[in-house]
Amino acid sequence: MFGLVVGLIAGGSAVGFYAGIFSLGAASNVVKEQSTSPTKPAVVFTFPTKLSADTVVADSSAYGEISGVVPLEYDLQVASFTSKKRAEELRASLILDSFQASTLVVSNSERVGYRVVVGPFLRRVEAERAMTALRGKGLNPILVSKSNKAPSPQE
Repeated sequence: MFGLVVGLIAGGSAVGFYAGIFSLGAASNVVKEQSTSPTKPAVVFTFPTKLSADTVVADSSAYGEISGVVPLEYDLQVASFTSKKRAEELRASLILDSFQASTLVVSNSERVGYRVVVGPFLRRVEAERAMTALRGKGLNPILVSKSNKAPSPQE
């Protein structure tokens, strides 16, 4: 008790030091008691045996075509030119960069134009990835969606 009073008079750090001396003995006993306990929980993994004994059956109906929905294809219109030479140069450059590029001829009553198109893509995400790559080359493509179903004779 005398040490505690002297510690309070001397300052807060002395109290911490003095209390720390007496608590070390008690803490070392606790650590010894915890380290001597030999019981460990038993862990049993049953997943490998359960997996090899079971079979996985996929529901193929979840992956079928949805009736009444027309599947889409996606193209990227990269540029449009009045000069066939410029359109072919860009198409060749895109092919060298591993894009599936083509040139479409469009005309109206006044003039003929040449569109440079990349695609087709069956999934929109693939078209968007290609669009990002084309933007990295300084081009500004336009996403065009179209039906990939062949028109019936009645249409």
